[in-house]
Amino acid sequence: MIIDIHSHLYNIKNFEKDLIDIVKKLNYEKIVISGIEGNYWEYILGNEDVIRFYKKYPSLVIPFAHFRLGIDRKEKIDEFLKSGFKGIKFISPLKNYDDENYFEIYEKIEKENLISLFHTGIVSRRTAETKKENVSSSRMRPIFLETISRNFPNLIIIGAHLGYPWYEEAVEVARVNPNIYFDLSGPSIYSRDYKFFKEIFWIKNKRLGENSIIKKEKILFGSDIYYEKIPDYTNHLKSFFKKIDCKEYIEKFFYDIAYKIFKKKGIL
Repeated sequence: MIIDIHSHLYNIKNFEKDLIDIVKKLNYEKIVISGIEGNYWEYILGNEDVIRFYKKYPSLVIPFAHFRLGIDRKEKIDEFLKSGFKGIKFISPLKNYDDENYFEIYEKIEKENLISLFHTGIVSRRTAETKKENVSSSRMRPIFLETISRNFPNLIIIGAHLGYPWYEEAVEVARVNPNIYFDLSGPSIYSRDYKFFKEIFWIKNKRLGENSIIKKEKILFGSDIYYEKIPDYTNHLKSFFKKIDCKEYIEKFFYDIAYKIFKKKGIL
């Protein structure tokens, strides 16, 4: 069984059929679908499309709404709740994620028992950039999640892409803060040799290994790629965990950790 913590609806032909075919093939139990608002990523559909898809496949989809930090008002969260969203997606804030101007947003989603998914690390450029954009990957570094974690201890925080390329920063943030997790989606495992991850995960470290993010169960599966690539990616991830001597972690990574999170929040 698989729970995919990070996916989108792509503005491509036959996306619905392609997605459903893949989740059936891979025995998905749930998939988190996040919208992206505005015209920056024109190949990803927005919040309204996500909620329509959720209503069509309510037993499969967990819908997350894109909240635009620095643009949307706090009251937008109430609209998301009424629509049926279960979590909030953050990406490309106008200030650092941990800017105090955003604290009222985090306070609201913590109070409403919503799960948060933060893009962390390098953000891709739009397909066709025709104007200047106020986008900075440095505002989305993993370290900023720590401030949020310490101020909102009951908020479940999931960082995407293990903070790529700030992997070590992400690993230590997750290790220290009990409510922070990271997904291994997109290019995460491809950008470094497996030995690099084995080292920063503290695998085989006799003194520190019990405190690693593997032992603490802090990383989980997200795809965030076109659907036809997901089968190969899941196979690569299984091979990855075997290479770093964590074969026993595979089931937890693909299913158990996400299940516990959603169960705790009353989503499952």
